[in-house]
Amino acid sequence: MNDIRAAFAGFWGGFVNRGQLPPTPIRAYHEMDVAEYAPQGPKPPDLPYITYSIASSPFSDFAILTGRIWTRSSSWGLVDDVLAQAAEKIPEGGILLKVGNGGAIWLLRSTPFADYLPPEQEGAMEKAGVVRVVVKSYVL
Repeated sequence: MNDIRAAFAGFWGGFVNRGQLPPTPIRAYHEMDVAEYAPQGPKPPDLPYITYSIASSPFSDFAILTGRIWTRSSSWGLVDDVLAQAAEKIPEGGILLKVGNGGAIWLLRSTPFADYLPPEQEGAMEKAGVVRVVVKSYVL
């Protein structure tokens, strides 16, 4: 299980801010790691960052891996670019994500695949996008 978590962390941590020269990595966190930051708690990570989570059902043979890009900007440029990077990383037929010693996970585009999250307030500077991926099967 730790190999799978490391593979997901590496995948989401592989996105970069191509609007900066040189392009800089965008930090990625498991959703629960960022959820710990409450108004009275420690300072949350600086934007931009990516959060990711995985959800599965006992009634299906797949899981949904969700990544969200969070930024503070007057434009959607970084969100657009991260969604484009996701489309580059995961083609229509999917990819095999290596796990551990010789294993792999098959990642496919979900429907919808890439999307925008509406701002909480009209004219808000916080922008967010979401990428949904189907974890279809394990190849060991």
